[in-house]
Amino acid sequence: MSILFIKKESLDIATVFTTHATILGRHLCAGDVDFYNNIKNVDIDFEAGKRGIYTNYCLERAITHCADVFTCVSHITAFEAECLLHRKPDGVLPNGINSKRSPTFHDVKEKYEKNRKRILEFITGHFNGHINFDLEQTIVVFIAGRREFRNKGVDLFIECLRSTLFGLS
Repeated sequence: MSILFIKKESLDIATVFTTHATILGRHLCAGDVDFYNNIKNVDIDFEAGKRGIYTNYCLERAITHCADVFTCVSHITAFEAECLLHRKPDGVLPNGINSKRSPTFHDVKEKYEKNRKRILEFITGHFNGHINFDLEQTIVVFIAGRREFRNKGVDLFIECLRSTLFGLS
């Protein structure tokens, strides 16, 4: 919203808007739509209204068009933005892991051991006296990100856990 304010007040401030995904794209992906194969056929206003996100979609589109520089984090997101927001990004700024600077196995193992100990100490203190379990036989799982069951892969993660832990497919 600050970009809209800056433009409305004609402030002498350059603006950059970077998106990881569009609001409508997130909702369409979460709704079992064959999104990328049908993206050019999406009735944008209808779909945004149907999902109750029309105002947010309009704000995102306005911000996209008001920004001095508009970037995306991947080429597929750039394609999505161009189709749904009607602005071609000025550039793509990839996010992700730089495999050329990845830590060694030893570094990862050392950090794992240190952090697992700290996590187990926290769990012991938090659940002490309420739940009894063997910490050495406990699998601790953390997931970070938006609370989107399908779009962020939580559904696949749970399915993998089920398959791994219980030998089910």
